[in-house]
Amino acid sequence: MITTKPGLSSRSLRDLYFIFFRHQRKVILFFAVMMATIIVGTMTARKIYLSEAKLMVRIGRESVALDPIAATGKVVDVGPDRVSEINSEIEILRSRELMEEVVEALGVRRFKERREAQRNFAGNALRSLKALLKASVSPIVGGIRSMLGAETEDPALRAARDRYEIVNAIGKNLSVEVPNKSSIVNMAFEADSPSLARDVVNKLVELYLAKHINVHRTAGSHQFFKEQTDGLRVAIEAIEKRVMDLKNEVGMGSLDDQRKALFDRIGTLELALEQTGYALAAAKAKVAALHKSLAGLPKISILQETTGFPDSAKEGLLKSINDLQLREQELLSTYQESNIQVQELRRQIRQMKELYAKGPEQAQVTQGVNAAFQQTELSLLTEQGNLASLEAQSIALKRQLAEARKEVIKLNEVEIQLAQLNRELDIQNDSFRKYSDSLEQTRINQALEIEKISNISVVQSASYPLEPIRPKKATNLLIGLVLSIVGGIGVAFLAEHQDHSLKRPEDVESKLDLPVLATIPEWNSRPSRSGSVSAKAEQAVVRIGDRLRIPRDFGNHWDPLRESMEQAGEANDRPFIRSCVVTAWRTGEGVTTVASQLAVTVVCRQEGRVLLVDNNFLDPRLHTVFNCRQSPGLADMLMADSIRGGTIQATELANLDFLSCGTHPARSQLLSKTIDPGRLASLLNAWYKEYRLVVFDTSPLGDQAQSNAWAALADAVVWVIEAEGLRYEILQNARDRLRQDSAKLLGVALNKRRYYIPAWLYQSL
Repeated sequence: MITTKPGLSSRSLRDLYFIFFRHQRKVILFFAVMMATIIVGTMTARKIYLSEAKLMVRIGRESVALDPIAATGKVVDVGPDRVSEINSEIEILRSRELMEEVVEALGVRRFKERREAQRNFAGNALRSLKALLKASVSPIVGGIRSMLGAETEDPALRAARDRYEIVNAIGKNLSVEVPNKSSIVNMAFEADSPSLARDVVNKLVELYLAKHINVHRTAGSHQFFKEQTDGLRVAIEAIEKRVMDLKNEVGMGSLDDQRKALFDRIGTLELALEQTGYALAAAKAKVAALHKSLAGLPKISILQETTGFPDSAKEGLLKSINDLQLREQELLSTYQESNIQVQELRRQIRQMKELYAKGPEQAQVTQGVNAAFQQTELSLLTEQGNLASLEAQSIALKRQLAEARKEVIKLNEVEIQLAQLNRELDIQNDSFRKYSDSLEQTRINQALEIEKISNISVVQSASYPLEPIRPKKATNLLIGLVLSIVGGIGVAFLAEHQDHSLKRPEDVESKLDLPVLATIPEWNSRPSRSGSVSAKAEQAVVRIGDRLRIPRDFGNHWDPLRESMEQAGEANDRPFIRSCVVTAWRTGEGVTTVASQLAVTVVCRQEGRVLLVDNNFLDPRLHTVFNCRQSPGLADMLMADSIRGGTIQATELANLDFLSCGTHPARSQLLSKTIDPGRLASLLNAWYKEYRLVVFDTSPLGDQAQSNAWAALADAVVWVIEAEGLRYEILQNARDRLRQDSAKLLGVALNKRRYYIPAWLYQSL
C-alpha cells in the first residue's frame, strides 16, 4: 500500500494535484475552447470608437430666478444645492425626445447603413451563421404566415421599429457623468465609426442647448403679463379718480390736517363754553347776592348825626364796612361760602362792625338817600346786563360746538371711504409692481432666448477619435488567459465535487469506515516510478496460463492483507485464517483477478497449499485463467448426495489446486437455493485438513443465498471495490447489507486504482 507523507499541508497539496491531473483532459479542453473563443471573438469583434464632450453648468438666471409665473415673483434661490440642478440637466441630456431629434437630424438611413455593414461583416462567423439560419428559416416562416393568412408588415411600422431600435442603441451607448464636486458634465458616445460618434455628440450638444433654453423659458408669459399690467394700470387710475372726487366733495386737502384743525376748533369751543359757564354762574350768584344785599339796605338812611361835633373816624369805619360787604358779594358770585377769602373778608367785616359799635353816639343826625343802596342797586343793574350777555354767548357756543361735532361724524365717514379706496389702491399697486417685475423678467428671457444665451457653456466640443477603445486585444487575451486557467481549474473541482466515487484509500476509510487491505493499481495505465509507462511490462510479470499475468512485485501490495489475515487468525486462536471469500457488489470489479492473485501470492511465498474455488455461478472464468476443465466442479458436488474429491484439479503452480464451478444442469438453482450450512461446514472442514488457505471466487453477493452462505461460514470476507466505480452512497448501502448477512468483513481491496500525478512530482510532495 502506498502511504502519504505526514503533514496537513503536504496532504492538501497532493489532493489539489490529484484533482488537477485526474481531470486534466477536461481542464485542457476547457482552456483550449475558452482561449479559442476569446481569440476569435477579439479578432473578429467590431471596433468601437468613443467621442467625448464637456459642458459646464454655471450659476445663471436658471439657477437663482423663479419662473415669471410664480406666485411670489421674487428672485430667490430655487434649490438647496447645485446637485439637483446638475442632475436635472443630465436627465434632459438623456431624454428620449432629445435622442429622437438627433436621429431625425442625422437621418435614419445613416444609422441603418452602419447596422447593415455590421451584419455583412465577413469576418464575423457568428453573424454569418445567423444570416444563414435566417435565410433558411425565412421561407418556412413566410409559408406559415401565408397559410395562416397573416398580412405582410407595414413599411411605416417597420420604419418606426427601426427608429425605435436606433434610439435605444443611442441611449445604451451614451454615457453622461459628473465628476465628484464638479460643475462639468462629461458626455461620451460609442459607435463603430469615428465620424458617426463625433456627429452624434455634436448634434446632441447643439439640440441640448436649444432644449435647455426652451425648458427654462415659459411660452406666452410676456403677452400675459403685459395684458395684466395694462389692466391694473386702468384700475389704479379709476381708484385714484374716486379718491380725488371724494376729497373735492368734502373740500379737504389733507385728512389729517383737517381732522387736527377740527379737533382744535372743538377744543377751543369747549373751553370757551366752559369759561362762559363759569362766568354765567358767577354773574347769577352776584345778581342773587346783590338782590339779597339790596333787600337788606334801607333806601333812606341817616346821613349825619352830630351830638357835639362830627365823628369822621366812625364815618370812615362805616364806609369800610360797606366796601367790605360789596367785596363779599363779588367773591360769593365766584366762590363758595367755604372759600378762605370769603371767610377772611367776613372776619374783617365783623371786626369793623365791632369797632363801629364801640364808637360814641352823635348828637346831630342828618338823613338822606342811602348811598350804599344806590351803589348796590347800580351794581345789580350792571350785573343783570352782564348775565344776559353771558347767557346769549353760551347759547351761541353750544350751537357752534354741535355743528363741529357733526363735521367730525362726516369726517369719520369720509375717512372710512378713503381707507377703503386707499386699501384697494395699495392692493392694485402691489399687483402692478409684481406684474411689472415679471413683465421685465419675461422681456429679459425673450432677449436671452433670441440670442440663445444660457448658463451652459461648451468646455470641449465633440472629439474625433482616431483609435478605437474596443476591442483591447492585449487586455482581452490576458483576461481570457486568466479566465481559461481559473475556469479550467473550476471545471476540475466541479467535476470532482460531482464525482461521488471512491478513488483513493482515504476515500474508502472516510466514507465506508473500513480498512483498506490492499491497493491494486491499474497495471496498463500505471506509470513507473522512473516516469515511463511500464515499457518492460512483459519482463516484470509472472505468466500463469494464457490469461493470468501477475507482477513480480505484486506480493508487496498484499503484505497489509496478509497481516490482517494473520491478525484475524490469532483472534480465532489460529496462526492464519483458513478460508477467505473474495466478493464484490457487482460484476466486473476484478473479483476473479484479486482471488487468483491472492492464491498465487500465498503459493509463491511457499506458505502452504492453497485451494482456489470458483463459486461464481453467474460468469465463471477461473477455469480459462488456469487452463482447467470446467466440469465436474462445485455445483456437481453440492447437487450430488456425496462429496467427491476427484473434482479438485491441479494447476501449473505447485501447491495450488483449483475447484471449478461445474456444469451441472441445475447450477443456476444454486444462486437462490439455500444450502444446508452443516453440509457446507463439513465440506470446509475437509478442505482445511489438506490446505492452508481456501480462497473463494464468488459471484456478486446481492440476493444470492449460496454466496451469502459461504460468506457467513468463511473466516474472512475481502470486499473488492473498483476505484472510481460506484457512488459511495451505493457502497454504504452494500456495506450495511454485508453486515446484515453476518459476513466477517475483513476490509476492502481497492482495485484498478489510477495514479494521475507524475512520478517526479509525486515523489517531491
